[in-house]
Amino acid sequence: MGFGGFRVIPVQVEVQDDLDPPEDISVYMYVKEDEQGDMTWNSRKNLFERKWIGPDLGDFTLNITAEDSGGNIGYAEMEVWYFCFIPE
Repeated sequence: MGFGGFRVIPVQVEVQDDLDPPEDISVYMYVKEDEQGDMTWNSRKNLFERKWIGPDLGDFTLNITAEDSGGNIGYAEMEVWYFCFIPE
């Protein structure tokens, strides 16, 4: 992790659904239970992405939630180490 957090290389996740194409799935990113916002589909990489920026330092719980058009929700969580002193 560099001084810029996830500014240069965003958080990236792979989401698959047996009914909806990726463009129709809503994917959200949370840090410490605070919603950071929706993740954007990157068709070149076949991944959802979101930059995580702002000054902070330490271990954090990163949560990703995905919801398809049928209301089915998938959830993933992991601990990450974050280091960024560049303001948003």
